[in-house]
Amino acid sequence: MAGLYGIKNGDAAFAAICEKGAEYGYVNAFVAGQVGQYNGAYFSFALRSVFRYSIDGTNEIQLYDKEPYLCEGIQIRYLFTNIDSADYSGIASCVREYLKKEYNLQEKQKSLLSAGLTVPAQTTVRESLLGITGEKDVLLTSYEQLQKMLDELKEGGMNSFFVTYQAAVKSENEGKAAEKLETENRFGGDSGFLALLAREDAVIAPQISVNTFERSGNGISFFFDTVRNLSNGQAELASFRISTFYPDKDKPVRYLVSASKLQERGESIVEKTKDDLQKNIAVRDLATVIYANYQKKNRESREECVAAAVESLKVLCEGFSEVSSAGANLYALPYLSRITEVPLSSSDYLLADEDIPFLSLIYGGFAELYSVSVNLSEEPQLSICDALSFGVIPSFTLFYDCELKLPETEGERFFGCRYESVKEDVLDLWKEYVGARERFSGRLTGHRILGEGLYLAEYEGGQVVINRTQKPAETEYGRVPAEGWLIVEEVQK
Repeated sequence: MAGLYGIKNGDAAFAAICEKGAEYGYVNAFVAGQVGQYNGAYFSFALRSVFRYSIDGTNEIQLYDKEPYLCEGIQIRYLFTNIDSADYSGIASCVREYLKKEYNLQEKQKSLLSAGLTVPAQTTVRESLLGITGEKDVLLTSYEQLQKMLDELKEGGMNSFFVTYQAAVKSENEGKAAEKLETENRFGGDSGFLALLAREDAVIAPQISVNTFERSGNGISFFFDTVRNLSNGQAELASFRISTFYPDKDKPVRYLVSASKLQERGESIVEKTKDDLQKNIAVRDLATVIYANYQKKNRESREECVAAAVESLKVLCEGFSEVSSAGANLYALPYLSRITEVPLSSSDYLLADEDIPFLSLIYGGFAELYSVSVNLSEEPQLSICDALSFGVIPSFTLFYDCELKLPETEGERFFGCRYESVKEDVLDLWKEYVGARERFSGRLTGHRILGEGLYLAEYEGGQVVINRTQKPAETEYGRVPAEGWLIVEEVQK
């Protein structure tokens, strides 16, 4: 998200922000006993690019870049907190004020609490016939079915929606980088989609790909416009399994659009999309993926990639009412109205005592923040607690129906997402969240750990104590129910 880290020791704390060279760096952090006798954190930078490949499936060969470094420089800024704010909330506040000035960030006008929905229009499943495996596109949620779903959810208590509509436009279903936003006739065509856009209670954001693709087309050539690795082969962007951190071979790889070609994509999408469809869009990888191009005759640094992505985001922001993204690197923040899939916990891949809402404390107010899908979590009730603790709006993944019985147990993407099966549970979770959140206003401004599983979330318009444990807890603010919360201060809205 951002090249920074924070360190606290007693009544002293500071943040380190990588202003230049972050595209080549990563943060190292360790606790006392791992490396030395002290806790520590620092930046490392990989300036000489390395490409690894296997010729026999077991042994790896490493290729090193022989050309001059592409990195244009490294610059780190240190920000120190006051004595009375030497904690992670104080560090986040310090970083937030710095970014506000550096990026000229403006807080968005406060709006209604809109439930976050991620809705896939279709998916691709594998089928075997006579020993031959093939792929088949399966309709999940047509434009008309999404209308019906929103109507029913509104009757159940959801009054406002933000919908990331996946695989709902032509370019996404073809696996191509978008050249324009074009509806699918088999989903309902322009008339069905325009009816969705006309809803006053919903923001419908069809997801598009700008800088990644699976197949050539729409002005992007697999041979001439893709990023190359050090072996001069097409660089691949693979999906990773969260559980193993290894590529997910069941999902197709995507290819990357060169920076020089990326600069024109935003303009093309705005110019070629029909005026009545230029409402809202969700960008797939544009705000999160950074890369370099090692094509021999057209080397492009990661800084050039970021500059091209920023230019495309800027043009899209000017051409559409809203631009959103699942996750966002810092450079994308000025151009986004909403950021989805904000994590509620870490992967626990490294040693960590607590998960804290550092991202929410920095980004909150500059964009509306939505959680990862609550109904896909192991404990949805705890995810609602975490949403209150982290200052984000809960999100849900739902599809309406399909003509096939999907292999729901084969992946987290579809398990627990069938609308008719989970509708009542989703509505109950949303009512719980809204019942608490409507009693105080504003963004998350502070956060404290009160004890094991106990947290105090401080908002502009109130405070709430969250209890993630399975037993009621007595706190200085009062008794907090198990896996619940206690609102301890309310301010006039």
